[in-house]
Amino acid sequence: MDFGKIIKLVQGIILKPKETFESVKGEKTPWTNLLINYVLILIALPAIGNFLVWIRWSASWAIKALIMQLLMAGISFIALTYLMQILSKSFGGNGDLDQAAKTIAYSLTPMWVGNLFVFIPIIGWLIALAGAIYSLIVLYHAIIIFMEIPKDKSIGYEIIFIIVSIVVMAVISLIFAPIFGISMIGGRHMMNIRF
Repeated sequence: MDFGKIIKLVQGIILKPKETFESVKGEKTPWTNLLINYVLILIALPAIGNFLVWIRWSASWAIKALIMQLLMAGISFIALTYLMQILSKSFGGNGDLDQAAKTIAYSLTPMWVGNLFVFIPIIGWLIALAGAIYSLIVLYHAIIIFMEIPKDKSIGYEIIFIIVSIVVMAVISLIFAPIFGISMIGGRHMMNIRF
């Protein structure tokens, strides 16, 4: 695992996403390698940021939430990768699973990096919000370059992908939340602290 290469890639995605995507499009990276050598490292960033927030209340609760967040992020990455692949075929895309993984991993990079800073009061949440919004812009470029969605269909594809992703994420949360002692009350996640 080359951390220097990962840092350079993250910088490229954040500063020059289109150019960076063009340069890595031809790399033959199986989605499982991308998960192990890139995604698992990047999803640790928001988990660390949230852990630093949660540790203020309870160490055991923070550890439990950290494990849950890492597990949910990994499962979500896999689910969204397959969703990206399946939907792309309907919009004239290439339907390539490995390219779908790149699309998901690289477009979520600004959000993951931004969420590292949530432990900083107010400013951290603004950085996280900016990262999430910027991820939507990066996603637009990623679906055109990696999935080869025609430009005239790319905005429609992105909107449908986001809507279906929200549904998929809600289903994943409903399935896995009880395992970690989380209940859905009034649309809000509440964790029952169990020692």
